[in-house]
Amino acid sequence: MNTPLSRLRGGFLAAILAFFFSSALLHAADTTPPGVLAFTIEVPGEKFSTEALTNLVQNAAKGRGWTIKDSSATQTTTYLNHRKNEATVTYLVSAKQITAYCEGYSIDANGKRQGPQQPKGWLKYLREDILKGLNSASSPDKK
Repeated sequence: MNTPLSRLRGGFLAAILAFFFSSALLHAADTTPPGVLAFTIEVPGEKFSTEALTNLVQNAAKGRGWTIKDSSATQTTTYLNHRKNEATVTYLVSAKQITAYCEGYSIDANGKRQGPQQPKGWLKYLREDILKGLNSASSPDKK
């Protein structure tokens, strides 16, 4: 039978299902990369395109010996394995900020991961190099 009570139950069930599916879709769209937040750099003004910022991030990483694993217009993933440390840093780039997430590990002599460890010195130097690149690109040429 199609009574008002059964229609109410059906509508309630549909609302609950819609809620659960919409929250599942929101979590699927979450693009936070693995690792912990390493640093965020605010980009001054709107002087830079995301392409220019991505190039700046890549140049800073390459200059420090990192390998570019993957890159798009708004995300770059880099990797370094050096001196018993291994890290993957993923940069999210927009016209307003650069955000870096790091997944780092200490490794033994055989290359086996021993446990999570953030390479604080590496991250400090990457941040400094990106800031230097931003400053030199935003300041007028001195002749």
